[in-house]
Amino acid sequence: MAMNKAALKKRHGDYEASKVLWDFFYQSYEGGANYIEGGNLIQHPREDTTVYNRRKERAYYVNYCGAIIDTYIAHLNKQAPVVSVPKPAGAWAEFSKDVNRRNDSISEFRREVQVAAMVLGQTYIVVDKPDSDAVSLAEEIESGTPFFAHYYPWDVVDWDLDEFGKPYWVKLLEVDRSVPSNPFEKQAGSKVLYKIWQRDSWSLLNSDGKVISSGDNPLGEVPIVPVLNRKKLGRSMVGISALNDIAYLNKRIFNLGSLIDQFAFSAAFPMLRNPQVPGGESGDVSVSERTVFEYPDTANHPPEWMSPPTEPLKFLSEEIAATVKEIQRLARLEAGFDIKSSKAQSGISKAFDWLSTATVLAEKADNFEEAERNAVRLWLKWQGMEDAPFTVDYPDEFDVKSLEKEIEDAVKLKSLQISPTFEAELMKRLAKKALPKIADEKANDIEEEIAG
Repeated sequence: MAMNKAALKKRHGDYEASKVLWDFFYQSYEGGANYIEGGNLIQHPREDTTVYNRRKERAYYVNYCGAIIDTYIAHLNKQAPVVSVPKPAGAWAEFSKDVNRRNDSISEFRREVQVAAMVLGQTYIVVDKPDSDAVSLAEEIESGTPFFAHYYPWDVVDWDLDEFGKPYWVKLLEVDRSVPSNPFEKQAGSKVLYKIWQRDSWSLLNSDGKVISSGDNPLGEVPIVPVLNRKKLGRSMVGISALNDIAYLNKRIFNLGSLIDQFAFSAAFPMLRNPQVPGGESGDVSVSERTVFEYPDTANHPPEWMSPPTEPLKFLSEEIAATVKEIQRLARLEAGFDIKSSKAQSGISKAFDWLSTATVLAEKADNFEEAERNAVRLWLKWQGMEDAPFTVDYPDEFDVKSLEKEIEDAVKLKSLQISPTFEAELMKRLAKKALPKIADEKANDIEEEIAG
């Protein structure tokens, strides 16, 4: 059975609408040469191409996008999510050491997926199982442990959903790695394959639409989990990038900074203005620290340097500072990324900033928790444990102030010796903050010991 080429190469409308943005967001997060060479430096309408190319050679990218994503990731994973899977518990413990058959632990895989979702808006986990020749469900369960496979959004090219947003089918891009390469021979290049998951089966096709292999899907559902940074209204397979607005502001800073660099570069080699002798001819004059330019001492207008005006430099610098502040506001990181200001921030304003940051982190944690819960559910379902109870619990609260600051404040309050009851309650609160996921039994023991 073969598939029509036009149908095979069809792309979903949401995929077509987003693919240009993915390159831009990925460049914005990664930075470096890819960003500079990626068409992000804008040539001024009055700028000579030679000057523009030289400016591009000197360009540098101050990567706020990367710093913001890394800050989110650091806070989200400061406390590891609690994942509790029923027996066989040993199987999950062993699986957690290598969840994708690439020796990535669950925490390493989780971080990779979270970064991709935040940068690109969405990414996907496919819960698959190694092929086997089992003839019964019992043999199928024992034949191999299911695994997680991370698919970036550019690899999930088409799909169709029911009225509840669940996929009837999805079409994935694969790379044919079935034939080992030989370092002593010319490489033919990777072949692109298509894997189509349906609710009752799966098929692997080559670029001509011919089915290479196929099999049954015993799950009754497509084993794909969308991991969304922020949910898009009316969409269950696509999300909104954390850099959706921020990347464009970072691009503005990149271009304004390049203009400042050009100003500094030009100011270091100002032009020399020299009155022309009547009837004389102008010629090129090379002026440097190793040459001397002579003029008569009777000259009415001795040569002078032509320096560029400084007002544009001040304007550009102010614009960059304002844009950085706007990035902080959009990222909800005003408190953690605060820049120097002549006006001190009030305690209430500072507390609001912390609350705003924590709210954003909590939203992301909820989305990632939902995705990981679905992935674990499918992992269990592959093994005939569909109804088994399990837990995936991400932190619910994010106090982005450091625990050290909390301890410092607690010590100061304790030194006031207000009352033993006050001190005990203060220590209980600090213990809960330091150990948010501790078992109830041990938490009770700690409280009893504090109460003394």
